[in-house]
Amino acid sequence: MYKKLLFIIIISFVFFNVSYGEEYITMDSLLPLLQKSPLYNLYKIQYENSVNNYYLSQVNLKPNITFQASYNQGETKTTIGSSTTINTTQNTILSLSYSQIILPFGEAGIDVKTAELSLEQAKNNFKINYNDLYLQFLQSLYN
Repeated sequence: MYKKLLFIIIISFVFFNVSYGEEYITMDSLLPLLQKSPLYNLYKIQYENSVNNYYLSQVNLKPNITFQASYNQGETKTTIGSSTTINTTQNTILSLSYSQIILPFGEAGIDVKTAELSLEQAKNNFKINYNDLYLQFLQSLYN
């Protein structure tokens, strides 16, 4: 009797088991589709340009080493009457200079601060545009 009852319970679970599943569309599931969008690529390029401008502004704060070398050789010929004198000159100039901005004020500091603000604005614009693109995609999906 118990075996029949157990068998009926197992069979009822196997045949009458109904599972409900809901699929949610998340940002992660749409990411590959959004990354192929031309607008996404445009927003990404704008953000990358701001990042590059920030790095370029940081270059002015790095040390600058300059090395210059020059070599000159000359010959002067002087004729007085029947005697001629020839003078040869050789000049070698070596120059090494080092410069470093100690306090980031003035033009270099303004450039860095402007680039930081521009980068922050570009980051916010990228997030806003990305979310707008996501919403447009969802609206087109559900309409």
